[in-house]
Formats: sequence, C-alpha cells, structure tokens
Amino acid sequence: MPAQKTSILIVDDEPRILSALARMLRLEAFDIVSCERPSLALEQAEGRSFDIVISDFRMPEMTGIVLMEKLADLIPSSMRLLMSGNADLRDVIEAVNAGSIHQFIEKPWNDGAVKVTLRRIAAEIETRRENQALMTAIAEQNTLLNQASERAELEMRRKERLFATISHEIRNPLHGLQGILTALAPASVGEQKQLLESAVASAEYMSQVVNDVLDYSQGAADKIQLSLKPFSPGRLIDELIQLMEPLAASKRVAVSRDSRSLANQRQFLGDEFRVRQILTNLLSNAIKYTESGRVEVCVTETGEGVYLDVIDTGIGIPEDKLGDLFGEYVMVDPEHARTYGGTGLGLRIVKTLVELMSGDVTVESKVGEGTRFSIALPMETTEAKWVTDEPQTDPKQVLGGKTLWVVDDMRANRLVVEQMAARYGAKVRSFESGEALLSQADVELDADVMLLDYNMPSMTGHELLLSIQHRYPEFNQPIIAMTASLNFEGSEQIKTAFDGILTKPFDVKALANALSGIASDSQHQRANREQPLNLADVPAGVLDQGSALEPDAVLDSDKFETLSSEMGPEVMQELLQAFSESLDGAKAQIAPMTLSPTELIEVAHALAPTAELMGFTPFAVLAREIDAYRATPPASLSDLRADEFLVALEAVQSQVEAAKNSS
Repeated sequence: MPAQKTSILIVDDEPRILSALARMLRLEAFDIVSCERPSLALEQAEGRSFDIVISDFRMPEMTGIVLMEKLADLIPSSMRLLMSGNADLRDVIEAVNAGSIHQFIEKPWNDGAVKVTLRRIAAEIETRRENQALMTAIAEQNTLLNQASERAELEMRRKERLFATISHEIRNPLHGLQGILTALAPASVGEQKQLLESAVASAEYMSQVVNDVLDYSQGAADKIQLSLKPFSPGRLIDELIQLMEPLAASKRVAVSRDSRSLANQRQFLGDEFRVRQILTNLLSNAIKYTESGRVEVCVTETGEGVYLDVIDTGIGIPEDKLGDLFGEYVMVDPEHARTYGGTGLGLRIVKTLVELMSGDVTVESKVGEGTRFSIALPMETTEAKWVTDEPQTDPKQVLGGKTLWVVDDMRANRLVVEQMAARYGAKVRSFESGEALLSQADVELDADVMLLDYNMPSMTGHELLLSIQHRYPEFNQPIIAMTASLNFEGSEQIKTAFDGILTKPFDVKALANALSGIASDSQHQRANREQPLNLADVPAGVLDQGSALEPDAVLDSDKFETLSSEMGPEVMQELLQAFSESLDGAKAQIAPMTLSPTELIEVAHALAPTAELMGFTPFAVLAREIDAYRATPPASLSDLRADEFLVALEAVQSQVEAAKNSS
C-alpha cells in the first residue's frame, strides 16, 4: 500500500509568498492547498484534515496566532508552523506554551532549511500513522481476545453462581433438618436411636459436601475476602480436635496436638475463619483415611509466620498421584470415593485458601505408612504494615490540566520549568520572589502544585512555606522544594517540612514522579524523594578542570543541541539571554573579589542548575563543589577557588555569547 501524501495548508495574504512556497515544494511529495485569507483556511479545515499548517503572522482578517488557535481546535493533530519577519517574540512564546504553534520560521526563509524541516515533520507524521495503524490492529486483536475471554469467564461464573445458589438453597433446610435430628437423638432408644444417629451422620456428611461445593464456587469466582484479626492457632487446633473427636473415636483414631511449641501460646494476625477451613479439610481427610491409627497437628513459629503440619498414619498416597492431588475433583483412587466418600474438592479448596494468604502447601506420603501435609502461612505477631507500590508515572497524565506555581529568583530556571510543564499540558504561573507569589495568592490561589526554590535572597523557600501555611491554612495542595544544594544544614528541614524535594536541574519525569508519589500516599508521608547528586559519582578528572579548561571543553555540545532541539530556536535564544544576564551579574559580584565566601557560595548555587541543564557541565560541577561548603563555609575566597571559578565563568560567558550570535 503506497504511503499517504502529507497534506499541507499554506495561508498568506500575499500571493507572491504563496507562489514562492508552491514553487519551492513542487517536487516534494506533498499535497498542498493554498489560501490567501484565514477565513478560507478555516473553511478548508472544516471539510478535511491537514497534517501541516504554515501561516503568515500578520494578515488583515486575523493574526496567524489567532488562526492557529482556531485550527488547533478544528484539527488538533496538525503540526502548526508560523512564518514572519516581524512577529513579537513574547506572543510567539505564549503561543508555543499554549500549544497553538509548534515551530517558528523567520522570513526571509532558507529554502533548504524549510524543506529539511517539512521532510522531518512528514517523516514523523508517517511514522505516527504507521504506529497508529499497528496499534489499531493490535487493539482489534486484543478486543477479540478480550471478548472471547469475557465469554469464557461469563460462562464459568454462571456455573459458579449455579453451584453457589444450589448450595445455599440446600444448606438452609439442611441446617434445620440437622437441628431437629440432633435434638431428637438423645431422647430416643433402641432401633429408633440408631436410625436417628445414622440420619444425623448423613446430614453432617451432606452438609460437608455442600460446604465443599460452596467453598469451591467462592474460590473459583475469586469472591473470598480475607479478614485479618489476632488469633491463636493453638487454641483453634484444640477446638477442631474437640469437634472431630466423635468421628475419630468412631474410627479408633487418636487425635492430638504437639504441645511442645511456643507458637501454641502466641497470637498471630490472620484470617482465623480461613485457617479453620484449611485445618478442617486436612483433619477430616486425615481421620477419614486412617483406620485405628493416630493423627497429630503441629504448629511452629518461623521468622516469617507459622507452619501448620497435619500428620496421619493412614493409607498414604502413591507417589505418582502427588502431583495431581490439588486439582479439581481429584480422587487418589476411584474406589476411595465409594469407600470413604467425598467430592474431590477438599484439597483444591485448601490450596486456593493457602495461596490467597500468600502461603504454600506441600505434601509427603508413603503408601501404607501415612501422609504429612505442611502449610506455610506468612503471618505477623504485630499489626500488619501496609506497603504501597511505586507509581507508574506518565508525565502527561500527572501534569495535564494542572496549574503549577513556580517561584525562583532566576528567570532562566523559571523558563525551563514553564517549557517543561507546558509541553505536558500544565498551566504555569511564575514568580521571581516569595513576595510576588503571596501578592497573587491574596487575589487568587488556584495552584494545584507549588514549586518553591529553597534558596532565594529576600525570602527563602522555607520562610515562604511558613507564610503560605499561616496565611492560607485551607490550602492543602502539594508544596515541593527545588534546590541545587548538595549538602547544607537545611536539607533535613526540607524533608520534614515540604511534601517533596527536587534537585535542580530536574526533568519532567522527576517532577511527575514526585507528584505521583505524593498523590499515591494518602498519609502524606513524603516518600520517594529525589536524591541530590553525589560528588563521588562524578567521573575522576572533571572536578579539577577549572581554569585549565579549553574553550571546546567548556560546553557539552550534544547536551546543548538536544536542549536546543527540544526548546526551539526562539525559546532557546531567550534562555541564553536570561543565563547571560545571570552570568553578567555574577561576574560583577565576583570580579572585585570583595564578596564573602558565603556570598560566593550563593552565586555558585544560583548558576549551577542552568549551567548543567545547558551542557556547561565542568562549570556546573565546579559550582556544585563550591556550593557543597554551604554548611561550613571556609574563611577565605581562595579556599573556594574563587579565581578559578571566575575564569571558568568567563569561559562560559564567551560560549554563551557565541551561541547567542549563531542562533
């Protein structure tokens, strides 16, 4: 099947521009529709879908951004490119943040660059189509499989419900019958008494059969619910032995409990009723298949719970039958059904209940010597602890539709969070200080999440947190600290005061993981924190580069290019400008060498995250080394390698300026 042509809608109020673009793309495998007016473009979009939309910025009817916003609603899957030679950068950035446009092309354009861009987008669209077709085919197959599975499960559940209904309907009158027979038996004499005792035994047997069927239907239908309460296995065994005594006496079988284990006096947390069912089945089987012998029950405490052993001196089980013993309707020998009775469900029910309690059941047996069933059940002698699985985090699912309030005194850091969160559907409000956030909160406090830089000059993140808690006690949304510090006195304070901690620079997955961890923790117990960078993990030699850095060693070009590709040229230019301004301010502070060691630590702390994010890794590592002295600042600047830091800063400045000019 030939590949579908990529459709492109071009909108420009100048016919010569439309003609120039058409000529440029005439040899490309594109299906092109041109419109001189935005209104015509909207009409086209209502009638068909386009893969790519290219629009001029300034047009008489409406701006390109307004048109793109409308087209985003009509054809949300389209890739939207804005072309202009005089667009306002802020408007473009806002449109990118809002998702209205995906890329900006500056006029006059370069034919080769535009072709490469469109080919790349077309290839991505074709890959997306192929993936979608594959996913659709897989989904259809899964639907068919699910339907078949649901039909089979429905049929099984119908049978199970039938078992349960019949069992319940039989059990109700049977209980009444048993009660009447039991009441009449003691007052009877002679043959009448024998008949009544036989009737009682038959009713008890019928009751056991009904219980087996009902227990099986519940287990197979996955309806059994555990109820964990403290209970004594030793006391439970004594009760069961007393209950089984008449049956055992009739077969001249001695039933006892091993009283040597201390576990007999201990209490464990478990489902006593289900343990009773397990032991009842095993004990009744042991007595049933033993003639003039003995049955012993042992309970042993282990580090992980208890072992329950039921040992008999009965007929035993052939070795070749042990593997099938816990199957449904399994009898060791068909003759046993006639001799001893039973449904073949008892051991299946035992295995179902044991596995439901995350336990294990094993059996050892020799024909003519007897059988030993061993049950291992994980139980605690204290309250059980609830364990929560780590969330599987989808950034779009966690961040989509959320409103994030971000406070950071560095504009570059705020810009990074804005771009990161907006890409996954979040709305971001940025503030350069805690005071600015509080002013806005007095007007409207609509944050779903707050990200507070911990070290800010006028009001620290912790001070801001306390102010928020005092002024807005009803606000109970997550508040997460952002920090670039590796080691400082307030690190423990962050863990106890904030709902989460993110070590800058962080990516969108770290942010989503932090939010997901908080959301899944109903007790707000601040688990799964992001851990700071460990200097011991930094490759040898990187920490000592300092002033010896060559220009081409200052920047990790791969990391820089990746970030530039993700951000786009216009946003990257603004990020470079913001970082350049931060570097200029830092150099003005450091150059006279009159600042204190604490002030130098603050400067290094502020620059490290953005430097690392943009690929200035050696400089970022040096800055983090200096920041590591936060808890115990040295007495002099030389101990912090201030001269070396200034030289490295100037090298980064040079590279930033070069990047700005080449963009």
